[in-house]
Amino acid sequence: MAHRLMLPNKPHGLPWMWNIDAHVGDYATLANRPTDVELVKLIVMAMAFNGPNSTRHPHSNSPSLVLNGRFDQTLAYYILRTQMAFKMHTIDGIVSPIGHSGDPMTWILANWNWRMWQQNRVHWENLDKSPQLSAALLTELQRKV
Repeated sequence: MAHRLMLPNKPHGLPWMWNIDAHVGDYATLANRPTDVELVKLIVMAMAFNGPNSTRHPHSNSPSLVLNGRFDQTLAYYILRTQMAFKMHTIDGIVSPIGHSGDPMTWILANWNWRMWQQNRVHWENLDKSPQLSAALLTELQRKV
């Protein structure tokens, strides 16, 4: 289940992060819970390289994302691209829940939250009110952990 991960002491002013409960990635080996996948897609779509209302990278022919709960090759592309751009220690095409590993370099989702919060705070704060989300994800995002 997707949720809002509350951050004690609000590091750098960040009060929470949007988080998932299970890994999202390689569809051959992972379950890919639909609401977790939908949240990851929404965050990718809202990143600065896409803009909050765009599904494409503005400087390339990157593929468009379809906002739904199905893991697909387009999402895999964006995950791998992010891992390579951030020079992550592990390039595996998987987004893990924040806090899953002790190595912060594996926290793609934390990096995405931080960038989105810095560059489009209003959109980040109101992610759980987006009318384009499924009813299931809207309900889950009300959960605070």
